[in-house]
Amino acid sequence: MQHKYRQINKIIFVRFPKTVYKNHHPVEAVWPFSIGISATILRELEFSVRIIDFQIGEYDSIEYIIKDIVSEDVDVLFIQYDTISVCQSSNFSCRIKAINKEITIIGFGQHASFLPREVIEKHGADICIMTDLEFVVRELICALKNNTLTDVKNIAYRNNEKVIIENRSILNYNLDSLPFIDLSLLDIVKYKRKKFPKPIFWGRNWGFIRTSLGCPYHCVFCSPLLRHSIDKTYRLHSIDYVIRQIRYYKDRFGVVTFSMEDDIFSVNEDRTKYLCDALATLKIKWVVDGARVDTLSEVLLRRMKKAGCYGVGVGIESGSQSVLDGLGKRQLKNNIKECALNIKRMGMLLVGYIMIGVPNETEKDLKDTIQFADEIRPHILYVHYFMPYPGSEAYKMYKDKINITHMTHYGYCGVNFSNIEESVLRKCMKNLYRHYYISFKYVKEYIRGRLRYAIFDLNELTLIKDAFTFIIRKRSADEIKNEATQ
Repeated sequence: MQHKYRQINKIIFVRFPKTVYKNHHPVEAVWPFSIGISATILRELEFSVRIIDFQIGEYDSIEYIIKDIVSEDVDVLFIQYDTISVCQSSNFSCRIKAINKEITIIGFGQHASFLPREVIEKHGADICIMTDLEFVVRELICALKNNTLTDVKNIAYRNNEKVIIENRSILNYNLDSLPFIDLSLLDIVKYKRKKFPKPIFWGRNWGFIRTSLGCPYHCVFCSPLLRHSIDKTYRLHSIDYVIRQIRYYKDRFGVVTFSMEDDIFSVNEDRTKYLCDALATLKIKWVVDGARVDTLSEVLLRRMKKAGCYGVGVGIESGSQSVLDGLGKRQLKNNIKECALNIKRMGMLLVGYIMIGVPNETEKDLKDTIQFADEIRPHILYVHYFMPYPGSEAYKMYKDKINITHMTHYGYCGVNFSNIEESVLRKCMKNLYRHYYISFKYVKEYIRGRLRYAIFDLNELTLIKDAFTFIIRKRSADEIKNEATQ
C-alpha cells in the first residue's frame, strides 16, 4: 500500500435521502442501523464521531454541511452509496475531495458493496466496504491507522492508479457482540414509522429493532437497497439480546413503541412464538414491517397481537399468480389474501406492498392486481415500480438495459420491462393511488381500522397532506428533464 494515511481522530458518517425532489412519493426514515452501530463502536474506541443523516434533515443545507466538514478538519468520511442516491453521494464526495484531498472517503451500502470499482473510479470513494459496515468498521479503522489495508477482507481500495478488490467472504460474526446504538448520536424524534400511526400517549419517539439479518428466500427483485443488511445469509440475534436491547432503549431513552425491521420477520415460527412471549413481559407496542404470508399462521398472529403487535406489513406484490411466480415469490395468491384478511380480522393494521412494471406483466395482470388490492383493502397501500437494483438477480438479467444513475422504485425510470403500454405504465402509480385512496371504500376502511390509532397521532395529517400532494401534483417539465438527465 503506497498511500500513507494520517492520524485519525474525527470521523463523520453521512446518509443521503431516498429522493431530493420536493413533493415526491412520501417516504419515511428509520434509524440507520449500520451507521448507528458503527458510530457507537468507534465512540467506544474514543474517536470523535458524528452522524449526518439527510433522510431526516434538509438536503438544501448541503453547502453549509460541506463547509462545516472541511472546517472541522475531519479525517475520515463514511458515506452511504445507494443506487437511488448515488448522484448525490458522488457529488458530495467529489466536492469534499476538491477542497481537501487528505480526507479519506469510505463508501458503504448497497451500491458500494456490489459496484465497488465504479464507486472508487467514478464517485469519489477511496475505499469501499463490500459487506455490512458494522462487521468490519473496527478492523478497517485500525488498518487505516497502521497502513495495513491488505489484511482486511471484503473491501476494495485504490492503490496508486489500480483498484484492488479483496475477495468477498461471509464473516462468521457473533451478532450478539454488536453494541446497542447510542441514541445520543441520533435526533431520534425525527425517525418515524408514518405508515403505522402511533397515538401520542404511546410515547414521543419510535424505536427500531432488528431481531435477525438476511433472508433465506430468493425473490428476483430483492437487493440490499430493500433490506437492512448487505449479506443475504440468514442470521439471528438471541432472544435475550433482543429483549436486553429493547429494555435499554425503553429505560434509558423512554421508547415504548417499536418497529421490527428484520429483512424478513418470523421465518422460524417456534422462535417467533418464544420471542412474542418475551416481548409480552415488556408492556410495549410494536409493529412488523416486512413479513411473508407463509410465515404468519393464524396461531402466530394471535400470539403476536397478545404480545403487543398492532400492525404488519406484507409483500402482496401482485394479484396475478403468473407475475408472482415470475418474481420468485413462491407464494400462492389465495394464501396472501387469506393471511392479509386474518391480520385485519384480528384488529391489526395491514400495510400492503405491490409492484408494477414487472417483466412480462400485461394490462390484464395489472387489472388483476388492482382488483386484488380492492379485495384485501390494506389500511395503507404502497405501490413500487419493479427495479433491478445492483445486488439482485434481476440486475444480472437487465443491467445492459438500464441507466444506473437514475433508478428509483418511487417513479418510472424510463425502461419498460413489462408488456404494458409505456404511456399507461408511466402514469400507473398515481392512477392506482387515485383509484385506491380517493374512494368511499377506502374512507370506510380508514374509519373502521386506522382512525382509532391515527386520531391520536399528530403526524397523521402530515402524512395525508404529503400523500395527496403527491397524488394530485403534476411534475413540471424541468423536473422531468432533470430526472431524465441525472
